[in-house]
Amino acid sequence: MTSFVGGSDATTPSGIDAILDRLESAAKQVETSNDSQVVPKAEKDLLKYLADLQTSIDALLQKLDNDDLASLQGVFGGDCSRSGRTRAILEGLRFEDGSEWAVSKAQCMTALTSVEKILISTGSEEQLKKAQEREKKALFERIRRELQLEADEDEDDKMSEVWDDHPGNNQLPQIQALSVPTPSDLSGHLWKKSPSPLVPIRQWKWRWVVLSAGKLQWFTSEAEAKKGDRKSLRGEIDFSLNPCTVGAVSNHTTQMSIRPHDGKWVMGAFTGSEKGREFLFDTFSSQWDQQTWVDAITTHLKHGGQAYGGTRLSFMGQ
Repeated sequence: MTSFVGGSDATTPSGIDAILDRLESAAKQVETSNDSQVVPKAEKDLLKYLADLQTSIDALLQKLDNDDLASLQGVFGGDCSRSGRTRAILEGLRFEDGSEWAVSKAQCMTALTSVEKILISTGSEEQLKKAQEREKKALFERIRRELQLEADEDEDDKMSEVWDDHPGNNQLPQIQALSVPTPSDLSGHLWKKSPSPLVPIRQWKWRWVVLSAGKLQWFTSEAEAKKGDRKSLRGEIDFSLNPCTVGAVSNHTTQMSIRPHDGKWVMGAFTGSEKGREFLFDTFSSQWDQQTWVDAITTHLKHGGQAYGGTRLSFMGQ
């Protein structure tokens, strides 16, 4: 059965390219637009284009039953750029588990994995690996450029992340010198999951995150972070006040979580504090990978735990 998109055969290179272009465009609109008419349409479009992609890949796989390997290789083989781009886009889509978007994405990933196995079996493993890395980097750069927009002033996110230990002045406080060396700073973009009960595909916010002197702070942009005042700060976790654990999220290669020790936050006035809220971050398209962030946060957790003369050491596993 032949798949068609916009009147064109979607089992051709141009047909798949058209679907991928539309899928990436719809995802961008969902992430960045605040238009009450644009966003719902983009959400529906995302679902449609995911279905189109799966149908097209399935159609190419079905041609193998007639010993037609050339069609699949013509679309996804060669330098494997289209295969790499497809994986990069799918991996970059963040949906709530169990949502119809997540189910549709999983179906596409299953179909794509079948294609990749066939390409590997025909001797294209090296080309595939290079294409996946190349296309992921290219997508990262497009995301970074496109998301350097004016901050999304989501009031729930703005007010719910502020801790009650903030001083009244407008300057960021300087942490006092400790008896142990201060670990190196780390900063970069991360996706942060909002506590808002929004639709499943708009809960992740693009934030500039700064890890410094035992604190994790986030801002709407790098420019806002450079202002150095409390008004620019969207939220923080002070590890000297709140013993935490950090780790990769199971079954996710880019997500990580920060949880309060023993399920309770020692200090904090924010949405979900009384329930031991877990902070979720996603390193997809970040300047640093998941392991780099986890290792750096772990180091700052230990450093922050010694901010009161070592009274927090018992929480840090030392």
